[in-house]
Amino acid sequence: MRLMDDRYPMNYREEIVTQVMSDVQHGESLCLVGLAGVGKSNLARFLENPAVVRHYLPTSAAERTHFRRIEFSAEIDTDHLYGAMSAALQDVAKRVGVPLPAKGSDEGAYTHLRSLLATFCDEHGQRIVFVIDEFEALLHTQPPLFLQELRTLRDDHRTSRNVVFLLITHRMPELIRRQPLLQQGGKLFEIIGQNIYALPPYSDADAQSMIDALAARREIDPLQLGAELRGMLLHLSGGHSGLLAGLFNEMHPTFKKSLHRLVQSVDRPGPLRLACENVWTHLHEEERDALKLMATGQDVNAVMVEFLCKRGLVRVQSTPLFFSPIFLEYVRNHAMPAATV
Repeated sequence: MRLMDDRYPMNYREEIVTQVMSDVQHGESLCLVGLAGVGKSNLARFLENPAVVRHYLPTSAAERTHFRRIEFSAEIDTDHLYGAMSAALQDVAKRVGVPLPAKGSDEGAYTHLRSLLATFCDEHGQRIVFVIDEFEALLHTQPPLFLQELRTLRDDHRTSRNVVFLLITHRMPELIRRQPLLQQGGKLFEIIGQNIYALPPYSDADAQSMIDALAARREIDPLQLGAELRGMLLHLSGGHSGLLAGLFNEMHPTFKKSLHRLVQSVDRPGPLRLACENVWTHLHEEERDALKLMATGQDVNAVMVEFLCKRGLVRVQSTPLFFSPIFLEYVRNHAMPAATV
């Protein structure tokens, strides 16, 4: 069964979506952590589709559970952010036929949002899941009170558990917590608890679906892309969405470049170089140092290797390996002396 387009079969990201839906059904907030360009926004859009919710949740829960992705610019102020959350809630309420109160002339954006949630969640028994992608970007622009106010939105509905947050970040929360803002208002992360999940690169099945979608956009019959070519794309990208798209664009239209030439293409400006830079710049310093050591054949301690595996940066067979030969080539070209990890 498929929906939305050929890129999103109903079993898209099945393992992580199953976990998300389980937590949401119990009214628990959670955090997904994924590398830059790994497809976090694609997953956020997928979860918004009511058909997906109906597929994973019992009918009674699905009918009252609504995912909404909050879109914002990095420069947004707090009032506009709460306004965006209110607009998202109003859009859902209109779709399901729940009337919401109008904003009072002297009512602030945050107060109005709390009023809307009281009507939607308490009076009508609906559950809203606010999906906040690129959450770290907000931490750089919002005042310390912001996190506490988000926590209050959830605590207003502590009993019903009808207000849920799905935070999507580049870095693990224990690393994000080092930021001064979280030292003052980090109680928001307390409601996540242990509900922190890594969003790895695509499975082979999801990567194949993405290749089909990329081909369709170029008006290419997916059947023309044989098993050998697909296998090379999967191997070089490691299933990373951004790298896979970069490789596809690098090979189009002839699809005849050798594996060696593709790996070397990361050494010059282009889509592959940009995809690798996007991953690299969003890693934490300790991660970059460990990867530099690995790229130059040096040992990294087992705890860090396990951490890198959870992040999807490394795969362990007999020895730790980079998830993508393309990314390994990029790191080698940027390797500098690093302290032993």
